[in-house]
Amino acid sequence: KLAIGTQILKSCSVVFDYTGSCPNDFYQQQIRVFMALFHRGFSGMWAIDYRPIPRLVRQISRTECTPELKPQQEAFLSAYRVSQEAHIAVAKKLVPENASLLKAAKKDGIDLNSIKKEHFMIFDAFFLINRTPVSRNDLIYNLEKRLAVVAEDLKNNITLAGVFSTTEALGILQDTIEMVKAVEVH
Repeated sequence: KLAIGTQILKSCSVVFDYTGSCPNDFYQQQIRVFMALFHRGFSGMWAIDYRPIPRLVRQISRTECTPELKPQQEAFLSAYRVSQEAHIAVAKKLVPENASLLKAAKKDGIDLNSIKKEHFMIFDAFFLINRTPVSRNDLIYNLEKRLAVVAEDLKNNITLAGVFSTTEALGILQDTIEMVKAVEVH
């Protein structure tokens, strides 16, 4: 399970890197403005999938592993650090004044200290996420379709300036698809 978690974290780093390839003026004038229309304090921390991750990472980092599992634990924690660094690098590039919408809203006196169900719904609506059960085949099909679009964009239009070279990023995305396909569902 650590191996798939490590691979997913690597893919998240690629996605952060890919997101960071967006021109700053486009982000400021289009994406950030649109996020603020959804909510003045819009935050990526409102992704319901993100909620358990910091706790799980702490738990994994504090767990004593057998010598056989220690390399997997270290690879997982390294992938998590790289993912965090990639996220911070994108934030610094796209929001150089270091004022996230969440920070700006809190500074303006909006109470956003606790995340509520409505925040999860706002996040999902912005990113067009429909949280309904899907079959394994549908999941793999949609993952392949989306990653193929990202891969095509990376090959033809985007120069990554962050953590990975384009070749490394494409390899990580392909490895992720293969790993997801190989997971046995019980």
